[in-house]
Amino acid sequence: MTTYKLFPLDALPEPMRQMVQETAVATSTDPAYAALACLVTATSCIGNRVAAVVRDGWMEAAVLWGCLVGRSGTMKSPVLRLVARGAVELYKQNRTEYQSRLAEHASAVQRYAVELAEWKRQQRGKGAPVTDPPVEPEAPREKRLLVSDVTVEKLGALLEANPLGLLIVRDEVAALLGSFDRYANGRGDMPAYLSFHDAHSVVIDRKNEAGTLFVERAAVSILGGVQPAVLRRVFGERERESGLLARFLLVNPPERPQRWSDAGLSDDAAYCWRELLAALQGIPSAIDDNGYVRPHFIPLGDEAKALFIPWLNAHSDELAELADDDLRAHYSKQKGGCVRLALLFECIMAEGAIRFVGADAMRRAIILTEWYKHEAARIYGTLRDDAEQTRIRSMLEWIGRRGGSVTPTELARCGPREFRGDADMAEQALSLLVKAGFGRWENVGHGPDGGRPTLRFLLSPTGGEHAGGNGRDMEPPAADADGPPLPEPDFNPDEHEEIPLPY
Repeated sequence: MTTYKLFPLDALPEPMRQMVQETAVATSTDPAYAALACLVTATSCIGNRVAAVVRDGWMEAAVLWGCLVGRSGTMKSPVLRLVARGAVELYKQNRTEYQSRLAEHASAVQRYAVELAEWKRQQRGKGAPVTDPPVEPEAPREKRLLVSDVTVEKLGALLEANPLGLLIVRDEVAALLGSFDRYANGRGDMPAYLSFHDAHSVVIDRKNEAGTLFVERAAVSILGGVQPAVLRRVFGERERESGLLARFLLVNPPERPQRWSDAGLSDDAAYCWRELLAALQGIPSAIDDNGYVRPHFIPLGDEAKALFIPWLNAHSDELAELADDDLRAHYSKQKGGCVRLALLFECIMAEGAIRFVGADAMRRAIILTEWYKHEAARIYGTLRDDAEQTRIRSMLEWIGRRGGSVTPTELARCGPREFRGDADMAEQALSLLVKAGFGRWENVGHGPDGGRPTLRFLLSPTGGEHAGGNGRDMEPPAADADGPPLPEPDFNPDEHEEIPLPY
């Protein structure tokens, strides 16, 4: 049974790390929740501005899907709101500018009507020279990033107007998946969403009017929450076989007691987070030969490849040995997911201009990818748990939250409800954990009046991975100096685009 590891906060660059830490404290939640929310939100701000090129034929878009898994009351929604608030504030600024442009456009339309009437009058006159009509003013387009309750047809229209990409934020991802079947042809929504994850082109048939919608690069990131029982239900056989579930990064940390705290998100953390999102949105995009917005294509630098290639080979060996088809599908997506994280980190950490993905960005991405792989194995395992496995997992996580040790009396006094007031039952349950290899008994001596010695259950190192580390021990594999030489890079960074940064 795979148990929880602490999220490797050290792998996050600033100011994202500060935002994650303060959000976790303000909401009394594990940092893994805020980390995934920040990663998805920041990536969506890049969208179609930049893409990573691994080699010929392998490109990864700046798109991430993330799902916070937890029971009702585990503060998933407050985390989502705090992290998304920076993007909401930027949208408000854009909305104010858009309304100002709308007012200017209304005045321009009135002038155009007068000029057009005058032009028509002049053209009716005998011998009047033929002149071009006045140019009709173009209506302004509203800049959007965040969307919520939206049909795939409306999403296509929004992507046409916002070709740099969008972010769907839903408190409940199940509501989004349920909308796939909202209309008679709803089952056609899933292929569109699968294309959104890779920023592929999509053609969407309009339901209420003639014609179709075409989006050249449909980049849509998704962020939301779901309860464990709902996760099992909404990601059924169809969603798993299609690869829909495999595209989501998942986190389901052990629950934490909600304690009163005066701590909140500091003005400094909120300001730095908002400025980071604004800076990522300020990265310039490119235009292709057909006039469509396209990303700048950024290769992996030689040092990044020296880290990525041995990791990829080791990951592929691990993938080949997996018997679980669902987990195998998820792991297969992490090859590209690692590159997407590295691209995000390079955009955050680059100074002056982005020329290629560097080694530091790739190192951080590998550490996080390994953590998300471990977490996926744990969560996919819970999807197959029977009642007894769920009970054992609950006990292990509860003991882990207490520091990895407990006596039968403590378990009976303040443990899960089924053990309350029954020390004998608690001791029997702990003995079963010992027999299963999850821990061992430690004799802590007699009480002050003698009698039976007190036993304390201690989680084993493998059963206690919830205590984890901070990520410093999760270094990426190094290239083998005695092995075959690494392949020559397919791209010379000197021959690739250099993107000036607005920050």
